[in-house]
Amino acid sequence: MVRKITLFFVASVAALSVYAQHEPVDLGLSVDWASCNLGAYAPEQYGAYYAWGEATTKSVFSWNTYRYGTNDALSKYNKSDGSRTLAPEDDAASAAWGGTWRMPTKAECAELLDKCTWTWNTRNGVSGYIVTGPSGNTIFLPACGQRENSETADIGSWGCYWSATLNHRSIIVAESLSFDRELSSVEVASRIVGQAVRPVCAKNSVAVSLPGPGPHMWTWASLSNGPPATSAPKIRGNAASTTRGEKRKRRTTTDGKTTSLEIMRIFYPNIQLWIIKLSWIRKTMLLLLN
Repeated sequence: MVRKITLFFVASVAALSVYAQHEPVDLGLSVDWASCNLGAYAPEQYGAYYAWGEATTKSVFSWNTYRYGTNDALSKYNKSDGSRTLAPEDDAASAAWGGTWRMPTKAECAELLDKCTWTWNTRNGVSGYIVTGPSGNTIFLPACGQRENSETADIGSWGCYWSATLNHRSIIVAESLSFDRELSSVEVASRIVGQAVRPVCAKNSVAVSLPGPGPHMWTWASLSNGPPATSAPKIRGNAASTTRGEKRKRRTTTDGKTTSLEIMRIFYPNIQLWIIKLSWIRKTMLLLLN
């Protein structure tokens, strides 16, 4: 009996957490967006942080630990090779989840800003945006801050998510979807800082996808909301890390009020998801007990 209960618990955790990482949400845009950040198992989880072009997470984000060298001697995505979009092997989402999953481009981040309604709200105590697409479906983007050196700054007040696109003017910065309570935009940030990743996939290309074990799983970043923000005030980057980029207007409400229609849009897809999840638990249990 104890063995059966243990197996049920393990199967439940595995089925619920792993599936959530791969749920595509059709917002009515050119691509489907994942319901969770890379390395997270729930929409409000921050997930893991990545330097631009690195497929694995780490604890220290600086030029000394950057995979491609220093700002004046970059070995890839530089002026010589002319590459401006991450290759699949350097794309954290593609490397971790496979299939058609990948990091969004700058254009796809801009589409998310321009064609969706952004509402500042909280989910299970975590601040961020409920993003409602033309289809009426929603995703939640937590304000996860970013990591510089070994510190995490601006958690709860600022969100920044890598795109797969290098800036066209400078090879030391890449395009990033950034927001606070008042403004969302596509900006640029130093390639070395740690930012979250919200994967995208080709439309209708993913039904249920179960990932194998990878470096993005079972780390401190994927099992919690990461380390606490530092108490000292911190500027959002510096001359060598984060600068203002292109601003894009988006429709936003910040009163935090939720209408009955919005409640239906949020909970109805979740009911469908739970039915699928319970089905996976049942199938897993049958396999384990036979």
